[in-house]
Amino acid sequence: MNHQNYQALQYLKKAEERGKKTDDSLLLEEIYKEMADNYLAMGEQNYYQLYNKKLQELQFKREQLELSSINETINIQNKNSSIKIQELDSKYKNLIIIVVVFACCICFSILFAAFILMKYNKQNTKEIQNILRY
Repeated sequence: MNHQNYQALQYLKKAEERGKKTDDSLLLEEIYKEMADNYLAMGEQNYYQLYNKKLQELQFKREQLELSSINETINIQNKNSSIKIQELDSKYKNLIIIVVVFACCICFSILFAAFILMKYNKQNTKEIQNILRY
C-alpha cells in the first residue's frame, strides 16, 4: 500500500510543478489535497500538515479573490445607482422648476385678467352713476 502512495506522490509532485507553471490554483488545491491525504495514509504527519496548510492557504487566497471581486462588483453597482439617482434628481428638479414657472404664469394671467375686469367694472360703475345723475 505504501508503494502505491509513494508512486502517487511522485505523480502528484510532477503535477504540482506543472500546476505552478500554469498558475492554476484550483488544480494546485486538488493536488495538495491528494498529497495531504497520501501523506496521512502513510503516517507522515509533518508532510500531511505541510500540504494541508498549503491547501488551506490556496483556498483562503481564492476566497479572498472571490470576495474582492464581489466587493468590486457591488461598488460598481453602487456607483451606477448613484449616477442614476443624480440624473433622476436633476430631471425632477428641472420638472419642478418648469411646473412652478408655469403655475406662476397662470396665476399672473388670472390676476391680470381680474385687474382688467375690476378696471372695466369701475369704468362701467362710473358710467352708470353718470347716467343715473342726469
